[in-house]
Amino acid sequence: MQQGVETFRVSFWRYLGYIVLGISVLALPAVSVEVAVIATLFPGIPLEIWLLAIAVAFAVAEALAALAALGVVSYFKVYAGPAGLRSYNSLYLYREVAWVDVLSARPHNLFGLRSLRLTIAGARFSLWLPPFLNARERFHSLVIQYAGPEHPLAIALNEDVC
Repeated sequence: MQQGVETFRVSFWRYLGYIVLGISVLALPAVSVEVAVIATLFPGIPLEIWLLAIAVAFAVAEALAALAALGVVSYFKVYAGPAGLRSYNSLYLYREVAWVDVLSARPHNLFGLRSLRLTIAGARFSLWLPPFLNARERFHSLVIQYAGPEHPLAIALNEDVC
């Protein structure tokens, strides 16, 4: 992209919150089944050992979640400049698109994590705009500055659909 391009990242703490919540919800049934199976196979293990094992398993899972969130925030950036936008598609590959080629910006919800899906003229791919950008107001003002207030992305950001 050209000069004047600004970089936007996903807010680490809000994204981490979603990941921690997701891991907690998904891990609880798995740990329950695991404890039931091991308790059946080894009936003499004291309750304190079970509780410690469960606490350690959750702590390790949450630590890995924090590392995953850090990786996501570090890699998945959005770039906005005078020529257009640079973001990633559903295969997590970066693509650049001119402002005039963005046909629509529709909200998309994946497990409660809302984002914007940008339909691109003449392309088989859509671009994704992640939620929780660190400087969302600045990003919105750049979209209005470069693409105009009637641009589909400017309208979607104004309606706060993501």
